[in-house]
Amino acid sequence: RPATDIEKEKYKDAFAEMRASKSDKSIASFESFIKQYPESELASNAAYWSGEGYLIKGENQKALDSFLMVIQRYPNSTKVPDATLRAGDSYRNLGDNQKAEALYKQIIESRPSSRAAQNAQKRLEKQ
Repeated sequence: RPATDIEKEKYKDAFAEMRASKSDKSIASFESFIKQYPESELASNAAYWSGEGYLIKGENQKALDSFLMVIQRYPNSTKVPDATLRAGDSYRNLGDNQKAEALYKQIIESRPSSRAAQNAQKRLEKQ
């Protein structure tokens, strides 16, 4: 559903924390947003950006969980291609190259013209 003005403001504040390199604070804000507004159109973005925050911190399992949330809970989100790519990166960081490769191939097949697919192709070529 469309985001309310309050939701937009809270999301904007959390994103500003991320841009200011306040990873812990932004992760907490994004996760709070998801709990408060799980049906908001911004919830999938909040889940995605909490995953990015966890990647920055090197917490790959928590990052993976956030990216998988985007894919599973919000399958129609515009963030799914990027979340799939970053879930693959998280699997790779965790040492599971098979799952990483499967997700890279999945994004190439499902959204071949996306930027995420182009990046997935580059990652497969480096392996």
